[in-house]
Amino acid sequence: MGDWAAPGLIQIDLMFLLWHGVRAGTLSRAAFQASMTGIQTAFHALLIQGKDVPWEKARGFSRDLANHETALWTFVREDGIEPTNNAAERALRPAVLWRKGCFGTQTETGSQAVERLLTIRATCRQQGLDPLEYLTALVRAQWAGTPPPSLFVGA
Repeated sequence: MGDWAAPGLIQIDLMFLLWHGVRAGTLSRAAFQASMTGIQTAFHALLIQGKDVPWEKARGFSRDLANHETALWTFVREDGIEPTNNAAERALRPAVLWRKGCFGTQTETGSQAVERLLTIRATCRQQGLDPLEYLTALVRAQWAGTPPPSLFVGA
């Protein structure tokens, strides 16, 4: 499988090299997009080849990725989109650790409460807000019968 996968890994390495240049400010977005054209073309060719390799997992991977190829390159077209899902994984990590440490919940209501609290915590962190201060303001608003405070800075 190495004969088919190695060129793809080279294209991915080149893509990240360019991406790090954009992030560091040493490569303009326009230059990045122009440089990515060749990488996208080469990667597309590898996906086409991958549909005919003798390894079922590689064939399935190629088919699946080819079906979502437009979405794969969204970060090239759209400013502010990352090429990885690292931010999403980091945001989910506290929920995963909580679930492992607390063994989940026993009811649908308990699951909804946990979902909402963990969502508030993650959003507060993204917005630079203190989750406890937000929840305190939320409870006070509920008691006073006033609208809840916004989770978004400047809203």
